[in-house]
Amino acid sequence: MQDRGLNSKLGFTLLETMTAVGILMVVMLALYGIANSFGITSQVQHAKIQGNENARRAMMACAPLLRMASRQSINLGQLPGDIVRFRIPEDADGNGSVVNIVGTLELGSIIQISPDYDDVNNDGLAAEQLVLVQNNNARVLANNLFVRPAGTNLTRETSGFWVEPRDNGFEILIRAGGCSRDGRFYSTEMAEFVVPRN
Repeated sequence: MQDRGLNSKLGFTLLETMTAVGILMVVMLALYGIANSFGITSQVQHAKIQGNENARRAMMACAPLLRMASRQSINLGQLPGDIVRFRIPEDADGNGSVVNIVGTLELGSIIQISPDYDDVNNDGLAAEQLVLVQNNNARVLANNLFVRPAGTNLTRETSGFWVEPRDNGFEILIRAGGCSRDGRFYSTEMAEFVVPRN
């Protein structure tokens, strides 16, 4: 008889088991919530880093070219806007200088930087890419450019690429971003003031 009473005291009652399962469920839900929160934060940070990298890469390509641009060749009449055309000095006659024999600055072919509205590189992506076009060759400067919402006017606030004359130079604005796994777009804005030297 004593053995049976001792064995019954070694197990758990149904109430104790249910309480333990309930506490375990609360702890598991809390851990799931924390893990999910970290996952969402990681996705958002990845999207922001992707946007920052796209904007930085495009700015590193645009700014030096606009610094070298001949001021007279820039399409000032169409700015501010999201399309900039210009020419940079180039040794066209092969004399070792960008100035010809009569002292005139020699310029290369027209360079255009703009969103890829016409899909000039035929990759199926359009306004979400920033491209540089020269001599019918297109080079992608940035992906995931901010795309103007349908039905809105083209302005500095609605454009992914914007060039605005100011003082004796130009302000270049690039707004790019990245998407998280849940499809949300997070944008990064980068601006730089550039003064053409020629």
